[in-house]
Amino acid sequence: ADDDLVDYYKAAKNFLYVPPQEFQAEMGEIVEGGDRISLIDSMMMSFMLYSATFDFRIVEMTGTGFRYPVKRESAYQVYVYPTGGNKDNAKKLTIKPADYQRPVPPSLKGEFGDRSVMLSWRSRPHRNAFLGYFMERKGAKEPSFSIRNPTPVMNPQDEEENPIKEQLLERRDSFPANYVEYTYRLRGMDYFGVLSRPSPPVIGYGFDAIKMVPIIKFTDQTEANEALIRWTFNKELDRLIDHIEVFRSDSLDGEYEKVGPDFPATTREVKIPMEHLSNYFKIVAVPKDGGAVSSMAAFIMGQDLEPPVAPVPLDWDIDTSGKISLTWAANPE
Repeated sequence: ADDDLVDYYKAAKNFLYVPPQEFQAEMGEIVEGGDRISLIDSMMMSFMLYSATFDFRIVEMTGTGFRYPVKRESAYQVYVYPTGGNKDNAKKLTIKPADYQRPVPPSLKGEFGDRSVMLSWRSRPHRNAFLGYFMERKGAKEPSFSIRNPTPVMNPQDEEENPIKEQLLERRDSFPANYVEYTYRLRGMDYFGVLSRPSPPVIGYGFDAIKMVPIIKFTDQTEANEALIRWTFNKELDRLIDHIEVFRSDSLDGEYEKVGPDFPATTREVKIPMEHLSNYFKIVAVPKDGGAVSSMAAFIMGQDLEPPVAPVPLDWDIDTSGKISLTWAANPE
């Protein structure tokens, strides 16, 4: 075997088969009581899995796995038990090569931004098939796909007190230029280090980010009961804006609804008819790419166009001098 393979085997063997008491002595009091053995088991398993991805011969040489030629039309029973152990207590596996289907990697999602993309996928439904994942990218002027992460993105550990049902994995990748199309795809790596076929691609491009929001500078109520709103916005960013929208709510933290038409990107002043007394307005810049950006809310009082409720007479009285007294209910307004 190669010298580096032999050296790696020796390191693996010494780690995998270190006596628990020696390991405990080295660990000291880092782990309490019986948890030491479970920690050893966990670290051994992790080491074995990484060995599998490095060179499967390591796994065979350390006695933690084997290879056996099979025929697709046959079925096999595999028994795993320690040397000198009882076969009746062995772990039994049924293997049917004809039933094997190459696992499909998760669907990949991409959110593009300024010279970068956030890639995400769900790992939990695929954790029995894949130990980790590789991301691949191809640019418009690049001849082929290249792997973006030199080491696999590994499945996260379950948290017993706070289990994650879907376990969303996210990784950000950057690229040199905006407005250049890039294609990304995902490959799963199984527990033997074999890569799956690629996922369906995610195609997109980066774009210049809008790094400021509209700032409302002036508001007023007109004689015609319109909301007059003026704001400032960097003119250099107008080229990135598709249009401007105005949103209104009854309260500061209430639900805002769009009012009025779409306004050109160069707009800096609008008049919006008001139908309510209490009005909170936001100016929203909708870009050609990416998410919209909003101003802080501004309050404008509308005109009270409804006359007060007429008083309701409840009783009247005439005294001996002819003086009339009227009483009525208090105005609820």
